[in-house]
Amino acid sequence: MTPSKQLPSLSAAGAALLRRDVMTRRVVWVHAPEATPPPGTLGWPHSSIADLAVLGLVPCVVLPGAEGPAPNHAVVLDATPDAEATAPIEACARELLLDSLLRAAAASEPASPLRFSVIIATYQRVARAIQAVQACYDLAYPHEAYELIVVDNDQDHEPLQAALRACQQEQDGSGPALRLCHMPITGVSVARNAGISLTRGEIIASLDDDCLPETAWLAKLDEAWQALPDAGVIGGKLLLQLPDPAPEVFQPGWEALWSHLPLSGDQLIRCEGWRSYPWGGNWSARRDTLLRLGGFPWRYGSRGCPYAGGEEIALGAAIALEGLPLYLSPAATVVHSPSTDRYTMEHVRQTMAAGALLEHRLYQDGLIPTAASRWGTLGQMLRAAGTMVAAGMLGQRAMARDRRLRLGALANKLLVQWGLRHVYPQDTQNP
Repeated sequence: MTPSKQLPSLSAAGAALLRRDVMTRRVVWVHAPEATPPPGTLGWPHSSIADLAVLGLVPCVVLPGAEGPAPNHAVVLDATPDAEATAPIEACARELLLDSLLRAAAASEPASPLRFSVIIATYQRVARAIQAVQACYDLAYPHEAYELIVVDNDQDHEPLQAALRACQQEQDGSGPALRLCHMPITGVSVARNAGISLTRGEIIASLDDDCLPETAWLAKLDEAWQALPDAGVIGGKLLLQLPDPAPEVFQPGWEALWSHLPLSGDQLIRCEGWRSYPWGGNWSARRDTLLRLGGFPWRYGSRGCPYAGGEEIALGAAIALEGLPLYLSPAATVVHSPSTDRYTMEHVRQTMAAGALLEHRLYQDGLIPTAASRWGTLGQMLRAAGTMVAAGMLGQRAMARDRRLRLGALANKLLVQWGLRHVYPQDTQNP
């Protein structure tokens, strides 16, 4: 097979993002349980997963003895290669995945049997994931019209599997279809993409595992999609539920650092610019749109830590480049209840740093037309420093602390802009 070299169905920027992202995706080597993959590769015993369909957006190599239907884009080998031969094989696996995505984008999607697929990606938070699933069971929406897909991003999937089995037994056969898949490659983007590969719904909605949708959530999203059938993304309101009493680290004005997105009114809001795009804890898009763009970009999103986000903003920007508008529905409400261990100064610092860098990364990937230059960042630092000093002199301790931390985040950004620091590991892997 000769992989396609052009992406005619995508804009130039969208095509560049897709190729760049696919070429940095980890390649999975599927092997028999008793066998071992070549040294230095990411092995995956076939018995550890129920369905290889979760690799639908993952470059993969299938070794001898790994029985079962392989994805169409997989490299299927009749012998295990030497370590020296793995690099060209992995390059071929990525090219074949890219080619598969291009051919799928050009093909028409069959009619979906379901209106919605709800994906909940989780990592080592079994109790939280079960609460999110139970909230989805209680949605005021026809159970036969949606499905739940829970993606376990932990290496050990037994605890969540047992908890979900008990949850299903409590439902006694009622409720929407529920499916659990295991994706041990760490990262929220790869986890969500595993869920996307299994979906059957016309529209895919994502929830974080520490989010609880209100009972009307899916019905309100459906109303928005019916009113805006040509939308690219529709998100909703995220309401932060603070612990009582509020943690010491928290101060008014920092709600957004724990994904608080309040929306007023009852009218659908068109997003004007990437800073207003929907957030991943309450996010939906059409399945065919997501598959066309290869799902969530792996170069964005947390990888075992909660700080390096932005994957839904990057994908939203790619969707916007294809000419599809993004909207927010104030009526589609989700309550966000982060665990208490996220209320730390380290979380504040890292979240501010990630936010400061996101604009730079989007611009570098061609997803937004303009961004602050190095001199612009330096000017922001000077303004933050001036406000910090003035606030300190006036005894405004909260303001002074905020500006001091934001000054540090901007300093990190400036170092990245000068090429002196790579804040995220994936920045060192760019082809």
